[in-house]
Amino acid sequence: MKNKTLLKNTRMLCNIAMLTAVAFVLGLYSVRIGLGIKMSFKFLPVFLCAVLYGPIGGGICGAVSDVLAFLINPTGVFLWQYTVIELLYGVSFGLFFKNASGLNKTNVIKAILCITLNTVLLSIFANAYVLKNLINRTYIDAIIYRMPSTMVNMVLRYIGIFAVLKIMPVLKKAAGIEC
Repeated sequence: MKNKTLLKNTRMLCNIAMLTAVAFVLGLYSVRIGLGIKMSFKFLPVFLCAVLYGPIGGGICGAVSDVLAFLINPTGVFLWQYTVIELLYGVSFGLFFKNASGLNKTNVIKAILCITLNTVLLSIFANAYVLKNLINRTYIDAIIYRMPSTMVNMVLRYIGIFAVLKIMPVLKKAAGIEC
C-alpha cells in the first residue's frame, strides 16, 4: 500500500515537472505583434496540470514556469507580481476544472466562466495594475493598452481549453489517472 502511494506521488511530481517544463518552453516561443500583443500557448500545460492535479498543481506549474522563464531568458526586470498572477491562473483553472472528464455542457459553461473571469480580473485589471508603473501611465491607460493583447489571448484560451477538454480522457489515461 505504501509503495503504491509513493509511486503515485512520484508520478504526480514527475508529471507536474514535465508540464512545467512544457509551459516554460511554450512561454519562450510566444508570438509578438507590434508592441502590445503577445500570443502564447503557455496556458495549456498549466491548464492540463490544474485539471489533473488540482489548484495546487496548477499554481505550482504556473508560478515555477514563470520564474524559470525569467531565470533562463530574462526580458526586463523580474516582477514578482506577474509570478503571483501566473500562480492565480493555475489555481483558478484547478478550482474550476479539477477532475474534469471531457468536453460536455457543464465544462463548456465552466470554461466560459473561468476564462472570462481570468480575463477580466487577472489579464486586464491585475496585469494593468502592475504594468502602469512600467509604462508610466495611469491605470486606465494601462487597461486600454492591455485590451488588444487580452482579447487575442482570450480567443486562444477558448480554443485551447476546448481542445484539451475534448481529449481529456486520453490525457488522463496517459498520466496514469483513472477517469
